[in-house]
Amino acid sequence: RKLEMQNEARVVEVLPKAIWTMIFEYVLGDKYGDGVQALMDKIIVCKAWRDEIYGSIKVIHAHDVTLRLMNKLELMENLQSLHISPYTLPGDLRLYKSKCIPEKILTRLLELTLHRTVLPLEDCSHILSHGIHLKKLCFSSCGMKELGQQITILEDLEDLNFCRNQLEQIPDYFSSLTKLHTLDCSFNSITNTSGLKFLTNLTQLTGVHTFPNSSIIPTEILFLTRLRNLHLDHNSIEVIPPEISNLTHLQLLTFYVYNNDRVIKEIPTELCKLHDLKMIDLMGHMIRHIPVQLVQLSNLTKLNLNRNQ
Repeated sequence: RKLEMQNEARVVEVLPKAIWTMIFEYVLGDKYGDGVQALMDKIIVCKAWRDEIYGSIKVIHAHDVTLRLMNKLELMENLQSLHISPYTLPGDLRLYKSKCIPEKILTRLLELTLHRTVLPLEDCSHILSHGIHLKKLCFSSCGMKELGQQITILEDLEDLNFCRNQLEQIPDYFSSLTKLHTLDCSFNSITNTSGLKFLTNLTQLTGVHTFPNSSIIPTEILFLTRLRNLHLDHNSIEVIPPEISNLTHLQLLTFYVYNNDRVIKEIPTELCKLHDLKMIDLMGHMIRHIPVQLVQLSNLTKLNLNRNQ
């Protein structure tokens, strides 16, 4: 309000261009910030350095994909990251509808996040077909039951996150994502783990977050010898198999659970052979004894055994 009372020239002097750029990045997509947006529109349209501000923006965080936002994004020739997350109150689990992201914008992006957004299969296919330069893709809590095969077009994809959806299995065509470093498929409805066998083809894979609703660790995961991070939280896993020692580069291992009848009761000595381990999280199990060999893990800085026996 204070800025609106100033004349336009004075407003520009109050805040340097770098500050206006930061404001744009974090407020531009906020549907609750119409007053601020109206002020920005007035300033930017009237000033010669409009193109410079738009051209310097690389990241946008927005609450909704509106037509107004899309029109502005098309002016941002250096935009690399777009993150859409609806503004919600605690406990609000609704999904929100969104306009389709234009092809012109998708082809520029290196990172795209859609959270709590209704994503029909045709919109998903549109994104996968045109986001050809994407390196990081996140569809979290979007009510998805499948990912289109068009994802194989994303040859540069390094980070794929489709947590908290409704997928029942991991498709085998993921095997073509040879540059993938991190895969997060946690909190889905995965009951068929046969698709995990494709993971052995992904030689660059270093991080896996999975939630296969299984009482055992899928064998395929135990052959991913390049893994550095393995998250198997909120599972029904009862035994850590000796083959865990295959993961010689593992640095972070988590198995924490809440209110689960099926729990781990023993830390195998084979785990003590993973000398790169820096963190182990086994919260919520029924472990009674810690193997003395654990002291051999000289890089270990965090061991969480909270809520054990």
